[in-house]
Amino acid sequence: MTSVGSRIEAASRFVLLGVAWGIVSLSLLAPSAVQAQNAQAESVDGRGRPEYDPLGIYLNDGLTMLGRLQVGRRAAPVPRSGETLGSFIVNTTMELEAVQDSNVYRKSTNESSDTLMRFNPGLRMGSDWANHALNFSLGGSFGRYLDLSSEDYNDFNAGVDGKLDIDEGEAASLGLSWNRIHEARGSIDDQSSAKPTISQNFNFNAGYNRDVGEIFSRTTLTTSYADYFDNGTTNHDDRDVWTYTLRQRFGHDIDEGSQIFIEGAANLRDYVLSYDDNGKKLGSHGYEGLVGVVWDVSGVTFVEFGAGYLFQNPNDKNYKSQKGPAFRGRFLWNPTGVLTLSGSVAREVRETSQANSSGVLASVYGLKLDWEARYNLILSLDGGLTTEEVGGTNRSDDTSRMAFRWRWLIGQNWSLRGAAEYEEKTSSSANSGFKDMRFSIAIVERL
Repeated sequence: MTSVGSRIEAASRFVLLGVAWGIVSLSLLAPSAVQAQNAQAESVDGRGRPEYDPLGIYLNDGLTMLGRLQVGRRAAPVPRSGETLGSFIVNTTMELEAVQDSNVYRKSTNESSDTLMRFNPGLRMGSDWANHALNFSLGGSFGRYLDLSSEDYNDFNAGVDGKLDIDEGEAASLGLSWNRIHEARGSIDDQSSAKPTISQNFNFNAGYNRDVGEIFSRTTLTTSYADYFDNGTTNHDDRDVWTYTLRQRFGHDIDEGSQIFIEGAANLRDYVLSYDDNGKKLGSHGYEGLVGVVWDVSGVTFVEFGAGYLFQNPNDKNYKSQKGPAFRGRFLWNPTGVLTLSGSVAREVRETSQANSSGVLASVYGLKLDWEARYNLILSLDGGLTTEEVGGTNRSDDTSRMAFRWRWLIGQNWSLRGAAEYEEKTSSSANSGFKDMRFSIAIVERL
């Protein structure tokens, strides 16, 4: 079969599967996503601090102030009640950060250290409607190194998302986003080019939640397109890929705050080019099934965990499928009013540009401890481990991370934060491991 025919066949399988999932979802008339609201709201990082939380500004008030500045006289305020503009709240963020990095290129030898100055602006505008929601966001991250200017970067992001409340316990959601980012040094796909590889990503997601009675349902469709820019003499056209993921969860309430669920997912990864530069046929499709439980019966403990099986089949039959046990979960525990312990685990198959590889089977583990040393001073310890097995090769990577972080809330609009971070990667591939230490401090302004 031709490459075009194969792609049409794969897309047809995905569409038929999506239709089947939709029919089953509508026939069960089930409820929505279960969220960790109780324990999260009582956690050190999640609870509100009215004296230090920024209030934002209503959009019409902001436009009035801009008008006054422009005309140089006192203008009449725009009435808030009954006007569309008066129902949107604008929040802004500006961060100026300094980072001392001991190993900028993430090399195993000949390490290069430097200081990074980073500016992170952000703007978010969201509705405060009693029903439905509409939000807009815009932001960026601009990094400049004092010496290693080849590593300078300009990242951008923009998005819009909304929620439509159809009926009590029933809602639909929609989101669109775009970002332009640089690829991290030391990652499996980093090819040690003179400059970091740049990509832009377009994302679309749609969801339908229904929570009526004891049965709940959540349906999510995600579509993304990753476009990698050529880097010097390196052609990245064979990395450009469309990814479609359909995920469906059904569950049953055991009692107040606890549920059991089953979840299925299917994905299709369709590359713009049929073959890469090495002649490998690109693309794959895969499935995942989980059985799990959610427990959130108080403001003390939240647990969500599912386990099952996953497999990813490459279009190139010369490569084996990636398959094995699947798991995904998170937990949060508030042993006291000033301590929170949280963690997460996940396993997935990722795409890779590595030659002779069918994909990367990645397992990610994280653990974090938050301590409210004072009402406006939060200290955190967190650590993580990522294991990556490169299919079709003997390569395996283990990356561990540890960090101490602090956040000092100076007032409603100002705060300071800092961190000391250590990262170490061991790899079966020669010269792919590294050690890195970073120290950072930032001043943050929030409106």
